[in-house]
Amino acid sequence: MLLWLTLTACTASESGPAEGTLPEDTRGDGDSRLPQDSQQNEDSGAKRCPSDREELVVYRETRTKTLQGKLSLPPGEGPFPVVVLIPGGAFASADFHSRSVTVATERLLCDNIAVFAITYRVSSDVVNPPLYPEPVTDATCAVRWLRSHAQEYSIRADRIFLSGESAGGHIAAMAGLGAGISADCEQLAGEPIAVAGVLDFYGPTNWTTLGQDRAAAGSEIQGMIDPEKIYTGSDCLNPTDPLCLQAGVDAWISGDDPPFFIAHSTGDTIIPPAQSTYLRQSLEPAGLPTQIVIVQNLEHGWAGALSEPEVAAVYDEAVEWILALTP
Repeated sequence: MLLWLTLTACTASESGPAEGTLPEDTRGDGDSRLPQDSQQNEDSGAKRCPSDREELVVYRETRTKTLQGKLSLPPGEGPFPVVVLIPGGAFASADFHSRSVTVATERLLCDNIAVFAITYRVSSDVVNPPLYPEPVTDATCAVRWLRSHAQEYSIRADRIFLSGESAGGHIAAMAGLGAGISADCEQLAGEPIAVAGVLDFYGPTNWTTLGQDRAAAGSEIQGMIDPEKIYTGSDCLNPTDPLCLQAGVDAWISGDDPPFFIAHSTGDTIIPPAQSTYLRQSLEPAGLPTQIVIVQNLEHGWAGALSEPEVAAVYDEAVEWILALTP
Protein backbone atom coordinates (compact mmCIF):
# COMPACT_ATOMS: atom_id res chain seq x y z
CA MET A 1 0.00 0.00 0.00
CA LEU A 2 1.26 3.45 -0.90
CA LEU A 3 0.22 6.92 0.14
CA TRP A 4 0.88 9.69 -2.37
CA LEU A 5 0.71 13.34 -1.46
CA THR A 6 1.61 16.26 -3.70
CA LEU A 7 2.28 19.23 -1.51
CA THR A 8 3.13 22.87 -1.39
CA ALA A 9 1.32 23.54 1.88
CA CYS A 10 0.78 20.01 3.08
CA THR A 11 -0.05 17.32 5.60
CA ALA A 12 1.22 13.74 5.68
CA SER A 13 1.31 10.62 7.81
CA GLU A 14 4.46 9.86 9.80
CA SER A 15 6.05 7.51 12.34
CA GLY A 16 8.47 8.47 14.71
CA PRO A 17 18.18 3.22 18.82
CA ALA A 18 23.40 -0.58 19.78
CA GLU A 19 25.89 2.12 19.89
CA GLY A 20 28.72 2.40 17.34
CA THR A 21 27.85 0.39 14.26
CA LEU A 22 24.89 -0.78 12.24
CA PRO A 23 23.76 -4.39 12.54
CA GLU A 24 25.64 -6.52 10.02
CA ASP A 25 22.71 -6.96 7.64
CA THR A 26 22.11 -3.21 7.30
CA ARG A 27 25.58 -2.11 6.25
CA GLY A 28 26.41 -0.55 2.88
CA ASP A 29 23.37 0.64 1.00
CA GLY A 30 21.14 -1.36 3.29
CA ASP A 31 19.71 -3.86 0.81
CA SER A 32 21.38 -7.13 1.88
CA ARG A 33 18.10 -8.56 3.17
CA LEU A 34 16.14 -7.83 0.02
CA PRO A 35 15.14 -10.42 -2.61
CA GLN A 36 17.45 -10.76 -5.58
CA ASP A 37 15.78 -9.40 -8.71
CA SER A 38 16.35 -10.83 -12.16
CA GLN A 39 17.09 -8.54 -15.08
CA GLN A 40 13.45 -8.64 -16.12
CA ASN A 41 10.91 -8.57 -13.33
CA GLU A 42 7.95 -10.33 -14.92
CA ASP A 43 5.98 -10.68 -11.69
CA SER A 44 5.88 -6.95 -11.01
CA GLY A 45 6.24 -5.62 -14.54
CA ALA A 46 9.06 -3.38 -13.35
CA LYS A 47 11.07 -1.88 -16.18
CA ARG A 48 14.87 -2.21 -16.29
CA CYS A 49 16.95 -1.20 -19.29
CA PRO A 50 20.69 -1.93 -19.01
CA SER A 51 22.87 0.69 -20.66
CA ASP A 52 25.15 -0.05 -23.57
CA ARG A 53 26.61 3.46 -23.37
CA GLU A 54 28.63 3.83 -20.20
CA GLU A 55 31.75 5.82 -19.38
CA LEU A 56 33.78 5.93 -16.18
CA VAL A 57 35.13 9.41 -15.52
CA VAL A 58 37.00 11.30 -12.82
CA TYR A 59 34.90 14.27 -11.82
CA ARG A 60 37.03 15.56 -8.95
CA GLU A 61 40.50 15.12 -7.45
CA THR A 62 40.78 15.75 -3.71
CA ARG A 63 43.74 15.48 -1.36
CA THR A 64 42.51 12.14 -0.03
CA LYS A 65 40.55 10.59 -2.87
CA THR A 66 40.05 10.47 -6.61
CA LEU A 67 36.32 10.75 -7.15
CA GLN A 68 34.78 8.85 -10.02
CA GLY A 69 31.40 8.76 -11.66
CA LYS A 70 29.76 6.30 -14.01
CA LEU A 71 27.81 8.06 -16.75
CA SER A 72 25.10 5.90 -18.33
CA LEU A 73 23.29 7.22 -21.39
CA PRO A 74 20.04 6.08 -23.01
CA PRO A 75 19.98 5.14 -26.70
CA GLY A 76 19.41 7.96 -29.14
CA GLU A 77 20.85 11.36 -29.70
CA GLY A 78 19.46 13.37 -26.78
CA PRO A 79 19.79 15.82 -25.22
CA PHE A 80 18.73 13.91 -22.11
CA PRO A 81 17.77 14.98 -18.61
CA VAL A 82 20.25 13.50 -16.15
CA VAL A 83 20.10 12.27 -12.56
CA VAL A 84 23.16 12.44 -10.31
CA LEU A 85 22.71 9.20 -8.37
CA ILE A 86 24.31 9.22 -4.91
CA PRO A 87 24.66 5.83 -3.18
CA GLY A 88 23.94 5.21 0.48
CA GLY A 89 26.31 3.59 2.93
CA ALA A 90 25.94 5.27 6.34
CA PHE A 91 28.74 7.71 5.41
CA ALA A 92 31.11 4.72 5.66
CA SER A 93 30.96 3.62 1.99
CA ALA A 94 29.87 5.04 -1.36
CA ASP A 95 29.67 2.26 -3.94
CA PHE A 96 28.10 3.16 -7.26
CA HIS A 97 28.17 -0.55 -8.20
CA SER A 98 25.64 -1.32 -5.46
CA ARG A 99 22.40 -3.10 -6.24
CA SER A 100 20.25 -0.08 -5.48
CA VAL A 101 22.25 2.14 -7.82
CA THR A 102 22.13 -0.49 -10.57
CA VAL A 103 18.37 -0.98 -10.49
CA ALA A 104 17.69 2.75 -10.23
CA THR A 105 19.99 3.42 -13.19
CA GLU A 106 18.33 0.78 -15.36
CA ARG A 107 14.86 2.01 -14.43
CA LEU A 108 15.69 5.63 -15.32
CA LEU A 109 17.28 4.65 -18.63
CA CYS A 110 13.98 3.09 -19.72
CA ASP A 111 12.50 6.59 -19.88
CA ASN A 112 15.47 8.23 -21.64
CA ILE A 113 16.90 9.71 -18.46
CA ALA A 114 20.70 9.65 -18.24
CA VAL A 115 22.38 8.72 -14.96
CA PHE A 116 25.64 9.89 -13.38
CA ALA A 117 26.31 7.58 -10.41
CA ILE A 118 29.09 8.92 -8.20
CA THR A 119 31.43 8.10 -5.36
CA TYR A 120 32.13 10.67 -2.66
CA ARG A 121 34.28 11.05 0.43
CA VAL A 122 33.28 8.96 3.45
CA SER A 123 34.22 8.72 7.14
CA SER A 124 37.50 6.87 6.45
CA ASP A 125 38.66 9.72 4.21
CA VAL A 126 38.77 12.32 6.97
CA VAL A 127 41.49 12.66 9.61
CA ASN A 128 39.83 15.25 11.79
CA PRO A 129 36.00 15.28 11.96
CA PRO A 130 33.64 16.59 10.88
CA LEU A 131 33.42 15.01 7.45
CA TYR A 132 30.65 17.49 6.57
CA PRO A 133 30.50 19.32 4.21
CA GLU A 134 32.89 17.28 2.03
CA PRO A 135 30.38 14.76 0.60
CA VAL A 136 28.00 17.63 -0.14
CA THR A 137 30.69 19.63 -1.93
CA ASP A 138 31.60 16.45 -3.86
CA ALA A 139 28.02 16.13 -5.12
CA THR A 140 28.03 19.83 -5.98
CA CYS A 141 31.19 19.33 -8.03
CA ALA A 142 29.50 16.42 -9.81
CA VAL A 143 26.73 18.82 -10.86
CA ARG A 144 29.30 21.33 -12.08
CA TRP A 145 31.20 18.60 -13.95
CA LEU A 146 28.03 17.52 -15.75
CA ARG A 147 27.14 21.07 -16.66
CA SER A 148 30.60 21.67 -18.10
CA HIS A 149 30.35 18.47 -20.19
CA ALA A 150 26.71 18.76 -21.18
CA GLN A 151 27.31 19.29 -24.86
CA GLU A 152 29.92 16.52 -25.07
CA TYR A 153 27.52 13.91 -23.67
CA SER A 154 24.28 15.36 -25.06
CA ILE A 155 22.68 16.01 -21.68
CA ARG A 156 20.51 18.94 -20.68
CA ALA A 157 22.39 21.35 -18.47
CA ASP A 158 19.06 22.82 -17.36
CA ARG A 159 17.65 19.45 -16.27
CA ILE A 160 20.13 18.03 -13.79
CA PHE A 161 18.51 16.24 -10.85
CA LEU A 162 20.03 14.94 -7.62
CA SER A 163 18.89 11.63 -6.17
CA GLY A 164 20.10 9.41 -3.34
CA GLU A 165 19.07 6.87 -0.73
CA SER A 166 19.83 6.94 2.98
CA ALA A 167 23.12 8.86 3.42
CA GLY A 168 22.98 9.57 -0.30
CA GLY A 169 19.50 11.03 0.12
CA HIS A 170 20.83 13.40 2.76
CA ILE A 171 23.69 14.46 0.47
CA ALA A 172 21.30 14.98 -2.44
CA ALA A 173 19.02 17.13 -0.31
CA MET A 174 21.85 19.22 1.12
CA ALA A 175 23.53 19.76 -2.27
CA GLY A 176 20.16 20.63 -3.81
CA LEU A 177 19.62 23.22 -1.08
CA GLY A 178 22.98 24.82 -1.88
CA ALA A 179 24.96 23.56 1.13
CA GLY A 180 27.86 22.76 -1.21
CA ILE A 181 28.28 26.36 -2.28
CA SER A 182 31.79 26.46 -0.79
CA ALA A 183 33.03 23.82 -3.25
CA ASP A 184 35.77 25.24 -5.44
CA CYS A 185 35.69 22.24 -7.82
CA GLU A 186 39.01 23.39 -9.22
CA GLN A 187 38.53 24.61 -12.80
CA LEU A 188 34.75 24.12 -12.61
CA ALA A 189 34.17 26.82 -9.99
CA GLY A 190 32.31 29.06 -12.45
CA GLU A 191 29.64 26.49 -13.27
CA PRO A 192 26.22 27.01 -11.63
CA ILE A 193 25.21 24.58 -8.87
CA ALA A 194 21.41 24.87 -9.14
CA VAL A 195 19.49 21.71 -10.01
CA ALA A 196 16.04 21.06 -11.45
CA GLY A 197 14.89 18.84 -8.58
CA VAL A 198 15.90 16.57 -5.70
CA LEU A 199 14.80 13.00 -5.01
CA ASP A 200 15.42 11.97 -1.39
CA PHE A 201 14.85 8.29 -0.60
CA TYR A 202 14.77 7.89 3.20
CA GLY A 203 17.68 10.18 3.99
CA PRO A 204 18.40 11.72 7.42
CA THR A 205 17.50 15.39 7.60
CA ASN A 206 17.62 16.47 11.27
CA TRP A 207 20.60 15.17 13.28
CA THR A 208 19.38 16.59 16.59
CA THR A 209 16.19 14.48 16.50
CA LEU A 210 17.50 11.32 14.80
CA GLY A 211 18.24 9.51 18.07
CA GLN A 212 14.79 10.33 19.44
CA ASP A 213 13.16 9.23 16.19
CA ARG A 214 15.04 5.91 16.30
CA ALA A 215 13.94 5.31 19.90
CA ALA A 216 10.32 6.10 19.03
CA ALA A 217 10.47 3.69 16.07
CA GLY A 218 11.86 0.87 18.22
CA SER A 219 15.24 0.82 16.48
CA GLU A 220 18.11 -1.44 17.62
CA ILE A 221 20.36 1.61 17.20
CA GLN A 222 20.72 3.94 20.15
CA GLY A 223 21.53 7.50 19.19
CA MET A 224 23.93 7.93 16.26
CA ILE A 225 26.39 5.42 14.85
CA ASP A 226 30.10 6.22 14.58
CA PRO A 227 30.20 7.24 10.86
CA GLU A 228 27.31 9.65 11.48
CA LYS A 229 29.21 11.19 14.40
CA ILE A 230 32.27 11.55 12.16
CA TYR A 231 30.08 13.18 9.52
CA THR A 232 28.61 15.77 11.88
CA GLY A 233 31.56 15.99 14.28
CA SER A 234 29.23 15.48 17.24
CA ASP A 235 26.77 13.06 18.84
CA CYS A 236 24.13 15.78 18.30
CA LEU A 237 22.57 15.28 21.75
CA ASN A 238 22.47 19.06 22.20
CA PRO A 239 19.60 20.40 20.06
CA THR A 240 21.45 23.68 19.61
CA ASP A 241 24.79 22.11 18.58
CA PRO A 242 25.98 24.40 15.75
CA LEU A 243 27.78 21.57 13.92
CA CYS A 244 24.64 19.44 13.82
CA LEU A 245 22.40 22.31 12.84
CA GLN A 246 24.72 23.38 10.02
CA ALA A 247 24.70 19.81 8.67
CA GLY A 248 20.88 19.71 8.66
CA VAL A 249 18.39 20.92 6.09
CA ASP A 250 16.94 23.82 8.08
CA ALA A 251 20.12 25.85 7.80
CA TRP A 252 19.88 25.92 4.00
CA ILE A 253 16.25 26.11 2.90
CA SER A 254 15.14 29.19 0.95
CA GLY A 255 12.44 30.09 -1.52
CA ASP A 256 14.89 29.66 -4.42
CA ASP A 257 15.35 25.92 -3.84
CA PRO A 258 14.20 23.24 -6.31
CA PRO A 259 11.18 20.92 -6.03
CA PHE A 260 11.54 17.80 -3.86
CA PHE A 261 10.38 14.21 -4.29
CA ILE A 262 10.56 12.37 -0.95
CA ALA A 263 10.07 8.62 -0.41
CA HIS A 264 10.09 6.68 2.85
CA SER A 265 8.58 3.60 4.52
CA THR A 266 6.65 3.21 7.74
CA GLY A 267 8.79 0.13 8.53
CA ASP A 268 12.13 1.97 8.56
CA THR A 269 13.72 2.05 12.01
CA ILE A 270 17.26 2.89 10.80
CA ILE A 271 16.22 6.28 9.38
CA PRO A 272 12.62 6.57 10.61
CA PRO A 273 10.03 8.27 8.38
CA ALA A 274 9.77 11.11 10.89
CA GLN A 275 12.97 12.38 9.24
CA SER A 276 11.22 12.75 5.88
CA THR A 277 8.18 14.28 7.53
CA TYR A 278 10.51 16.82 9.09
CA LEU A 279 11.99 17.63 5.67
CA ARG A 280 8.55 18.13 4.18
CA GLN A 281 7.49 20.35 7.07
CA SER A 282 10.68 22.40 6.72
CA LEU A 283 10.19 22.91 2.99
CA GLU A 284 6.55 23.92 3.38
CA PRO A 285 7.04 27.50 4.69
CA ALA A 286 9.29 28.28 1.70
CA GLY A 287 6.46 27.31 -0.66
CA LEU A 288 8.54 24.67 -2.44
CA PRO A 289 6.67 22.05 -4.50
CA THR A 290 7.04 18.78 -2.59
CA GLN A 291 5.77 15.31 -3.36
CA ILE A 292 6.01 12.67 -0.65
CA VAL A 293 5.39 8.94 -1.05
CA ILE A 294 5.02 6.74 2.02
CA VAL A 295 5.48 2.99 1.49
CA GLN A 296 3.99 0.65 4.06
CA ASN A 297 6.09 -1.71 6.23
CA LEU A 298 9.31 -2.06 4.21
CA GLU A 299 12.62 -1.98 6.08
CA HIS A 300 15.48 0.42 5.44
CA GLY A 301 17.20 -0.11 2.10
CA TRP A 302 14.12 -1.07 0.08
CA ALA A 303 15.15 0.91 -3.00
CA GLY A 304 17.00 -2.14 -4.36
CA ALA A 305 13.90 -4.37 -4.39
CA LEU A 306 12.46 -3.40 -7.76
CA SER A 307 10.54 -6.70 -8.03
CA GLU A 308 8.33 -5.59 -5.14
CA PRO A 309 5.20 -3.94 -6.60
CA GLU A 310 5.28 -1.15 -4.02
CA VAL A 311 8.88 -0.30 -4.89
CA ALA A 312 8.24 -0.46 -8.64
CA ALA A 313 5.33 1.93 -8.14
CA VAL A 314 7.58 4.41 -6.29
CA TYR A 315 10.09 4.31 -9.15
CA ASP A 316 7.30 4.88 -11.66
CA GLU A 317 6.08 7.86 -9.65
CA ALA A 318 9.61 9.26 -9.37
CA VAL A 319 10.15 8.97 -13.14
CA GLU A 320 6.82 10.68 -13.81
CA TRP A 321 7.85 13.46 -11.44
CA ILE A 322 11.15 13.96 -13.27
CA LEU A 323 9.50 13.95 -16.68
CA ALA A 324 6.85 16.44 -15.51
CA LEU A 325 9.69 18.82 -14.68
CA THR A 326 11.35 18.20 -18.05
CA PRO A 327 9.40 20.08 -20.74
